[in-house]
Amino acid sequence: MGLFAKMSAVMGEVGFIRKRGRNTVQNYDYVMASDIAGEMAQLFAKHGVAFYPSSHQLTWETRESARGNAMYVCKAVIQYKLKDTESDEEIVIPSFGEGIANGDKAAYKAMTGALKYALIQTFLIAAGDDPEDETEDKTLKVPDTVLPESKPTGLPACPLCGAVGSIIKGRPEYGGGYLCYGKKGGCGARFKDDDTRIVDGKAKEREVITPEQLTDLEALCSEFNVSAEAVIAQYRASDPAVKTLADLTPSMFKHALDVFEKKRTRQLKLN
Repeated sequence: MGLFAKMSAVMGEVGFIRKRGRNTVQNYDYVMASDIAGEMAQLFAKHGVAFYPSSHQLTWETRESARGNAMYVCKAVIQYKLKDTESDEEIVIPSFGEGIANGDKAAYKAMTGALKYALIQTFLIAAGDDPEDETEDKTLKVPDTVLPESKPTGLPACPLCGAVGSIIKGRPEYGGGYLCYGKKGGCGARFKDDDTRIVDGKAKEREVITPEQLTDLEALCSEFNVSAEAVIAQYRASDPAVKTLADLTPSMFKHALDVFEKKRTRQLKLN
């Protein structure tokens, strides 16, 4: 058997590789590079095929995050070789990868991506991890919700969820203010008596953090090993509109930065 015949045999034997990885920041599953490499290594060894990187080139960029920290972007151009151990016949497979991190992990991410997609694309692996798949939402956007029809109350739509006719005056025994009433299609958020978004009769658009601030926050979560779910749960307790990290307001973002900075200070003292 020549190299191409062996490659064909490998393609015929590699099965579907399940998504066992979980991105807790952006809430989607993905196929881990280690699972693909482990599966392919066994098949290469079985059929007498060597697979290895023959050359690589790394280029670096530095971007400034919203907090002013340096974010490192590494782009990897790697050539892999497939070689028949019996005939020495070989082919070259070019691949590319990109990684972003606030530390020294950018290069590892870029090289891991290059390896993963070199194997997936060369051997047509059914991994269910298509970067162009638009049916799987990998963004941090809050999905649109269809709210039930409500009769106007004379008050503006909820500044947080946008429900029309859901704002009611809170009872004095429960603290007064205003409530986005759940039974009227609202989100349950409460507002103070002097909240200008309510008393002025104008619903202002809810301000959220910028993409740069989101990247900065994701990097901090990774640095301190804090899950996105924990951050979301903390702020959602006071604002039901927070369903992802991208829903945080600038004031929440500032508070989160302060919390992480205190963690860093404590760690430095311990060290």
